[in-house]
Amino acid sequence: MTYAGNRVFNGNNSSGIVFVLFGVAMYHYANAGNAFLFIVILVAILLTVTQAFYFEITFDDLIVKNYMIPFFNIHYRLNEITKIEFLGTNWRSSTKASVKIIRGDKKSISLQAAPLGIPDWQLFVNGLSKNKISLEIWADKLRGTIGIPEK
Repeated sequence: MTYAGNRVFNGNNSSGIVFVLFGVAMYHYANAGNAFLFIVILVAILLTVTQAFYFEITFDDLIVKNYMIPFFNIHYRLNEITKIEFLGTNWRSSTKASVKIIRGDKKSISLQAAPLGIPDWQLFVNGLSKNKISLEIWADKLRGTIGIPEK
């Protein structure tokens, strides 16, 4: 099952578009120059890409995908995952939580999924719980609104 939320209309894409429009306006009206426009667009793309993750659970794998980079896929074998932590994010993030996947003594980077709303996060937690994966919810935006199903 895929847990992708709304990949088109979300806060992550909106902030990226606003940032690019700001750069274009500064370039056009304030004669900021090509270098400024290039830097603003590059920063907007980087900020958007780092929060554009979504997840898919198959029979054997947890697959992390990025809707901005379609060829980006990270596969984790479900039977190798020790625990998944749902961590909080900083105030600038448009995501509700970041996901850290732990396999033994190896930890993934914090994967932020901006398109996922609260119902999507709950479905994702339910899917992971159904596959008997240990979960910890530390994110303040999720802790009071979603729960881990009883086993």
